[in-house]
Amino acid sequence: VYNDCHQICNNTKGSYRCSCIEGFILTSDNTTCKAETPCSNKPSKPLLCALLQNETETYACIKGYMIQTNNHICTDINECELGVCDQNCINTNGSFTCSCEEGYTMNTDNRSCDDINECVEHALSDTLLCEE
Repeated sequence: VYNDCHQICNNTKGSYRCSCIEGFILTSDNTTCKAETPCSNKPSKPLLCALLQNETETYACIKGYMIQTNNHICTDINECELGVCDQNCINTNGSFTCSCEEGYTMNTDNRSCDDINECVEHALSDTLLCEE
């Protein structure tokens, strides 16, 4: 199951909690991390830089990207490969979009699809019988 954590996902009983790597703090949305002390040479997004207490720099990427082993390149995460959508998924830079097949409607979570009861939705008359 896909979670919305930007950096670290901590499993809890029946749920999860997000946290950040050293040098980064959790923002008010409880999923996104930002540099506690940004580096003076601010890199361009999607790369983030934080200055640690020992004056060394640490790097991370914005949500939807993962850092490569050289610590200075961020690549897009293909969330569609993680099964984030119930039916159809389109990967975009740093994000994704879900859609539903004909006969289904998007749920409020924007990831799962609910079956449309066409008998109720498209009833032509109250006298017709509809079987599921």
